[in-house]
Amino acid sequence: MGIKKYCIGDIGRLKKAKIIQQGIVFGRKHKFSLLLIIILFLAFFLRFWQLNRIPPGLYPDVAINGNDAWEALRTGSFKVFYPANNGREGLFINLIAFSFYLLGHSIWAIKVVPALLGFLTVLGIYLLTKELFDKKIALISTFFLAVCFWHLNFSRLGFRAIMLPFVLVFSFYFLFRGLRTRRFLNFILGGLFFGLGLHTYISWRLAPLILIIWVGIYCITEKKFFFDYWSRLLVFILSALVSAFPLLFYFYKHPADFMDRASDVSVFRQPRFLQLIFLNTLKALGMFNIFGDANWRHNLSGAPMFTFLLGLFFAGGLILAIIKIIRNKNSTQRFILFFLLLWFIVMLLPTILSAEGIPHALRALGVLPACLILAAYFLDWFFQLKFWQKISANRKMIVLFILLITIGLAETTRYFIIWGRNPEVYAAFNQNFVNMGNYLNSLPFGTVKYVVANEPGVLVNGLPMPVQTVKFITWEKSYPRYILPEDLLKINFSSSPTAIVLMKKDDILLNALSKKFKNGRIEKIDLIPGTKSEFFIFKID
Repeated sequence: MGIKKYCIGDIGRLKKAKIIQQGIVFGRKHKFSLLLIIILFLAFFLRFWQLNRIPPGLYPDVAINGNDAWEALRTGSFKVFYPANNGREGLFINLIAFSFYLLGHSIWAIKVVPALLGFLTVLGIYLLTKELFDKKIALISTFFLAVCFWHLNFSRLGFRAIMLPFVLVFSFYFLFRGLRTRRFLNFILGGLFFGLGLHTYISWRLAPLILIIWVGIYCITEKKFFFDYWSRLLVFILSALVSAFPLLFYFYKHPADFMDRASDVSVFRQPRFLQLIFLNTLKALGMFNIFGDANWRHNLSGAPMFTFLLGLFFAGGLILAIIKIIRNKNSTQRFILFFLLLWFIVMLLPTILSAEGIPHALRALGVLPACLILAAYFLDWFFQLKFWQKISANRKMIVLFILLITIGLAETTRYFIIWGRNPEVYAAFNQNFVNMGNYLNSLPFGTVKYVVANEPGVLVNGLPMPVQTVKFITWEKSYPRYILPEDLLKINFSSSPTAIVLMKKDDILLNALSKKFKNGRIEKIDLIPGTKSEFFIFKID
């Protein structure tokens, strides 16, 4: 009996020890998965919370995307390229049309598309960074992208540029996964994503330089690389051509559309362009930590694109990568860091080579994943310094946690509170045009409504771009007549009550109306006081 009891007890202890050991292994295995889920939930929440309110208004460049998408959905005339407004790749607009199909015609339905793409990019940077380094660095870079003001902002707008980091991270993820597994499927998927980039934003057109230079140097320095992977790289290229083909064919038929916008803002069309390139390079490099984009739509005007700690880690990662590339004898790590550095340089070129609004956060959006991966790489390196060997693992984790929380709070506070509540943001996103549309929708039935298109902009169907916002808001709710200011006084108004909305205050025009119509009056409409979104109308009873 005693022996039996001892054996049972011994077996019990062995089972208990085995269960504890399995629990430790299970905990380590699933710790990263749990943290990833938490970060992804945070990324999703930050991109959809108050999406209907922040940012406010509806900028005309976004409104025309919505109007074209709605027209395409109603008529079935989907395009690979929409020529109006300097030309836009069609994929983003067609995705908005699909969103309208599911959710109806609204500003929120436009914003859902970039918000979802931004969220998926957060997942993509985890997958890519895990392939390049390890799960720890991957989690850090994922957190950085999840909370980053720069990416958060463009994830909540209606600009197609948000698709650029999305296609880059997934394309490079499948490429590096293919290099590791040697499976053709990964090269096919990577190529399809890469070719899809042509359908996203004009800055992508420089992205092939990343792979051409990187693969070229790798083939020269690692002779076996070409012989081992030439067939897989060919599959990648062919797959990219397949997904890019619809737009390539369109540009073949309409070559002017390929270069019109790029040539309009090209630095090479300016006098002393070499001097301008040098100045642009300094501004572009300084945008991350010194002086950022001054456009309120893109940034907290003039503030560095990264808050202090995140900017510090990025700068450290950039310097560390250069040092490691020069000194490191580990060819694999050297080429990974060289790839990230090349990604950073090439995707910064659209900003450097343009002559408009430098630094420009929208044109430089393609560099963001590389920047945050380098920042995460530096932070991981920092915690491996000898200094930390004297500190317990738990204390190191506490310090890391505090640093990450500090960065997260700084970035999100900048977006939702400092930037999101600033009256300048309401003006930058033309809340006044949205107010005009809502006001026109609220007028009694039978009121004759005019919108004076006296706000300058690129002409679309004979009218300046700003009317696109009013058109979107009033679509199938009220039917204003759009007229140019020079035609206003020529109109013989009916005896019905009439409301004439001026898109831009013009005292001369208002006084002329007052003299012509003695029974009319000028009114200032301010639907959201304190947001610089008031406008003026002339009412005739």
